[in-house]
Amino acid sequence: MFTVNIALMARREKRWTPLFGVVHAPVSGVTWLGGVAVPAERRGPDGSGGMAVRPNSAPDPIRLVASGSHRGEMDEKFAASLGRYDLVRMGSSLKACVVAEGNADLTLVSDPLHAGTSPHPTQSYPPLEA
Repeated sequence: MFTVNIALMARREKRWTPLFGVVHAPVSGVTWLGGVAVPAERRGPDGSGGMAVRPNSAPDPIRLVASGSHRGEMDEKFAASLGRYDLVRMGSSLKACVVAEGNADLTLVSDPLHAGTSPHPTQSYPPLEA
C-alpha cells in the first residue's frame, strides 16, 4: 500500500518548520491530518475522530510495526530485546500513522543499505517559495 504525503511548511529565520500535514492512503481511503492549532485526526470510510498514542502501561505485548521488505539482523535483535511483542509488517508512512492513532507502540525503521536500524531515508525536494 502506498501513501500520498503533503506538508505545509513555513520558513522562520533559517529553518523550515511544519505547520500542517496530511497523509492519505488511497487504497483504504484513510486520511491522517494535523498541525499547529489543528488537532490530529484520522478520517476514513468507518468514520472520523481524534488520535492519541497508546499508554505505555498496558500489560499487553508491545505492538511493533516494521517494513515488510527491509529488515536485517539488527532489527531482529532489537525486536527480541523488547520481550513479548506482536509484529505487523507494512510499508510507507503508514507505520507512523498507525503509531500516532494508537494502534501500535513502536515503529522499527531500517536502512536497507546497511541492514540495521537507523533513521529512515526520506526523499525530499527543495521547498517552493512564493
